[in-house]
Amino acid sequence: MTGIVLEIGSGPGWDADYLESRGPRVLRTDGAAAFVQRLQAAGHQARLLDVRVDALGGPYDAVLADAVLLHVSREQFVDVLQRARQAVASGGVLAITLKEGDGEAWTEAKLGRPRHFTYWREPAVRAALTDTGWQVFSLEHVAGRVAPWLFIIARTGEVPSKVPRRPACHPLPGTRGSIEARIRQAGVMTDPIDLPAARPASTNPGPLGP
Repeated sequence: MTGIVLEIGSGPGWDADYLESRGPRVLRTDGAAAFVQRLQAAGHQARLLDVRVDALGGPYDAVLADAVLLHVSREQFVDVLQRARQAVASGGVLAITLKEGDGEAWTEAKLGRPRHFTYWREPAVRAALTDTGWQVFSLEHVAGRVAPWLFIIARTGEVPSKVPRRPACHPLPGTRGSIEARIRQAGVMTDPIDLPAARPASTNPGPLGP
C-alpha cells in the first residue's frame, strides 16, 4: 500500500528501510547532522530536524518516533504530541516508544556520555495523548534488555473497540516488525509483516539515542 510516514530520529535508517520494504514512503529525519549525512550518502532524502523546536511539516499518514521522545522533557513531549497531531491527515497514526518508570535521570550508560531520559507510566502517557487530540489504539508493556518499555500506537478519530493482539512474546526494542506491525494494524500498512531478527546495536554519533 501507499502512505507517507515521517520518521523522527531515523538514526542509521534501519527502521525506515524496513518500512519502505513494506510499502509506505518514509521521510527520514534526525537531530544529528552525522546521521543525516550518512542517510544522504546512502542515497536517501533526509533532513536535520530538532523535534523540540523545528516544524514537522505534513500532512503525513503516520509519524514514527522510536526511542526518541524519551529524551525530551514532559513539557516538550506534550508539545511534540500537539505538533504531530497537526502534522497528520485525518485518521493519521502516531507510533512511539518510551522507557517505563518514574522521574527523570541523566546517564552515561551504553554510549559513555551524558544523556537525559524521561520515564513514563501508562496513565500519564494516556492522559497526554488524550489531551493533545490522540486516541490510544494500543499501549503495550514490553520487557527490555535493561529496563521495561512502553510501545504506543495512537491515531486521530475513532479506534476499533477490539484491537488485534500479538503473541505474548513481544520483540525487544530495536527489532524490526514490532511497532511497525502495530502501524499496519492501525491502518497505515495493510500487508502482512514478518518479524525478522534483531537489527544491529546502534552506535549513535548524535546527542540522542535509546
